Amino acid sequence: MDAIALRTSKDGGKTWSRSVAVAYGSQSHQSINGAQPLIRPNGTVVVLFTALAGYPAVIGNHIAAVRSTDGGATFGAQQEVGEIEGQGSFIFGMRAPQFPSGDVDAGGTIYVTWHDCPDYECDGNEIRFSRSPDGVKWMDPEMLPVSPERISDAAILPGLAVAPGTKGTKAQLAVAFYSMRCAGLVTCTLDAFLDRSSDGGRTWKTPQRLNPKTMKLDWLADTNLGRMVGDYVSTSFAAGRAVPVLALATAPSGGRFNEAIFASRLPAS
Repeated sequence: MDAIALRTSKDGGKTWSRSVAVAYGSQSHQSINGAQPLIRPNGTVVVLFTALAGYPAVIGNHIAAVRSTDGGATFGAQQEVGEIEGQGSFIFGMRAPQFPSGDVDAGGTIYVTWHDCPDYECDGNEIRFSRSPDGVKWMDPEMLPVSPERISDAAILPGLAVAPGTKGTKAQLAVAFYSMRCAGLVTCTLDAFLDRSSDGGRTWKTPQRLNPKTMKLDWLADTNLGRMVGDYVSTSFAAGRAVPVLALATAPSGGRFNEAIFASRLPAS
């Protein structure tokens, strides 16, 4: 993508402002995608996105953020949230772009997750997590915990939410994600999990499995970029409870896929 633009509305979407450039791709020798706008309580707008190095490579692959302090009329310089070392959008036959998923707590702290390889060899992926008090200064990314028996599996496609009204060291966070397990890169299976934190991401509970039956990759609809669960897994909070929304599948039958979008209303943490 060559550019990210933003429009704002002050009347509930009846009319919209002119387009404002948030970030450019070709001018900065990068490919940009996966934009997510977030609004802090003071009105500051922070847009998160994925920036992949173009040619010639001026900067490396990374999760980026840009900030507006005038309601989206203008944006400041692009900031790096965390480096991306990984394999791109195609992972073991899965369409799994490394897009960020973020949210803001009641105090204005911004939280973001994405998936990436833990090292140069890319033996599996992990969910990375970072936060910022202002959208400019970001903590060094950390790895979210996984179930002990899934350490070597690939964790992908996170969807993060913050419980409304919570903030700081008492911010309630929830992150849904998929965990992929492959046998010789031939037979791969997929499960869904939820990580939760009650202290703004400083500590995390043991991930909770969401799907009752492990999915085989060939149960999922195919695309030119690999099997797909939508790319758009998300999490929300309702009445203090985390509600992950994600694609689940069972074995095809009658020549048709059995894949649909589900929501799981989990007990309050």
